[in-house]
Amino acid sequence: MYFNGVSLCLMIALLTGCSTSTLVENDRDAEVKITNAGEIVYREQTITEKQIPDLLRDDNVKRGETIHILVPLEQEQRNYQLMRSIADTLKQAGYGRIVFTTQKKAIGKLKEAAPVKP
Repeated sequence: MYFNGVSLCLMIALLTGCSTSTLVENDRDAEVKITNAGEIVYREQTITEKQIPDLLRDDNVKRGETIHILVPLEQEQRNYQLMRSIADTLKQAGYGRIVFTTQKKAIGKLKEAAPVKP
């Protein structure tokens, strides 16, 4: 009798699922891009450096979060004066975790498996 009651409870729990829900937040860090032409892009819109803090606040980006600023891969195309100016603007607005990075693509290659000997 005890075994059937436990089995019934387990079956009901598995079939009905969890009765609570969890809010899953987007944990992707905020991303600003400096194009090769020196334009600043955020959420697919060209903006000015002075707009960045307000747009981050509008998107509920907290001051402790990391702000990724994508810069051109080629060093000759990077505008270091603009990069410093953006960093200063963000720091004055309270955003202290600023990371300048290049766009990198991860490419993986699978090796062919060795033939299995019978």
